[in-house]
Amino acid sequence: MKRSALVRTTVGVVMILGILGTVMDAFAGGRRKRQEAAAMQPLSEKNSGAQAVAGDFRRDLSFGGDDRFYDVHVPASYRPGTPVPLVMVLHGGGGSPSAVRGITSMDRVSDQNGFIVIYPAGTGEKARDSRLSWNILKSDTYATANKKDDLGFIRAVLKDVQAKYSIDPNRIYATGISQGGMMCYRFACDPDLSGRIAAIAPVAAVMTVDPSDCKPSRAMPIIHFHGLDDKFIPYEGGIGSRLERIDPVTRPGVPETMKFWLARNKVGDRPRDQGRRGLADFQDFGREGEPGEVILWKLEGAGHTWPGGDSGLPEMFIGKVNRDISASEVIWNFFTRHTL
Repeated sequence: MKRSALVRTTVGVVMILGILGTVMDAFAGGRRKRQEAAAMQPLSEKNSGAQAVAGDFRRDLSFGGDDRFYDVHVPASYRPGTPVPLVMVLHGGGGSPSAVRGITSMDRVSDQNGFIVIYPAGTGEKARDSRLSWNILKSDTYATANKKDDLGFIRAVLKDVQAKYSIDPNRIYATGISQGGMMCYRFACDPDLSGRIAAIAPVAAVMTVDPSDCKPSRAMPIIHFHGLDDKFIPYEGGIGSRLERIDPVTRPGVPETMKFWLARNKVGDRPRDQGRRGLADFQDFGREGEPGEVILWKLEGAGHTWPGGDSGLPEMFIGKVNRDISASEVIWNFFTRHTL
């Protein structure tokens, strides 16, 4: 095979593995996944008392004709009967719960701050635990093409985890990268889930819900992170150059997304506060801790990555990771300011 043909073939394979840029399974995430699989403990109905035990568990759910699951991390500080916050972390398209755990290191933040973290799984064409996607409404990927009821699945996940653990219903939060972040905007636009989730933190994502279909029951606190050199989900919108062949769908940009939510939350378009940490700029709109607060972090030179995280993919493909901030820590600090 000629070198040019080999390069084209290799790039094509990597692009497929990296749909929306979040697949770690073939790289560092794959190693983490195997390690976690060995330690993962199944939590069954007859073993419901295990909710008092710290550790990592997998919950299987049958939903919509699919065998689905979500992974749970319980910090050592957890005590049954004492309600704690819950943070949902959603993987991106082509990713998995294990992958996003490696990207975000949210387990560590959970251990330090005493909240339970769960990692719901999307659906895939062949495997139930890798190369998964979400129904983000604007995509050619599996879950969207097959119109999976992912809002219904998240409701089932919340019902299940609240039955097993002492969760503070006023302190449930959602974050995610890429398609996972787009799902956060779907939660914010849903009349039911927007009243059950206290705040969201999309990373490398945009709102894919048509504005006329966005019907939140309340103002939604939002903290959004986006690399200005994102080749998958461009800051200004359109079709990412990395997705032209595998998911050529036009999506809105971050400015359009922010404009909608600033108006919807009635906080105005002039930031209350702004600043810079290295190559990371932030603008804070609305009063701190108020329901409509919106914060935008713009990451100069960063790609389709989680700030302070482990992309798990080559920089030449996925882009640079900003190291000036830790998105996971900044997100948790934001979440602590917001309750229902």
